[in-house]
Amino acid sequence: MQFQLVNKGDKAYQDSPTNGMQVADAEGQMFQTAFGEITAGPALSSDVRLAPGAKALGWVTFDVPKDVKVSQVQVALNSGMADHTGQWTLQ
Repeated sequence: MQFQLVNKGDKAYQDSPTNGMQVADAEGQMFQTAFGEITAGPALSSDVRLAPGAKALGWVTFDVPKDVKVSQVQVALNSGMADHTGQWTLQ
């Protein structure tokens, strides 16, 4: 899955965003990120440092069984420790 992070704040931002990313199937079974070779394009850095207005773009892989259809992605910044979690439904 490809992600783009944009620092819309007025302070520098540093994080390991893949620590707080996971996907889920329709039943709610959660799957974590996986480290491995990515052929779709450059991987999202595990150490993102963004000045205000800067962007980071990259691919993240997840450890999902072949027969599972992913229906949601969740992202909690601050290495997964943020108070709020973004959640998107995939189609």
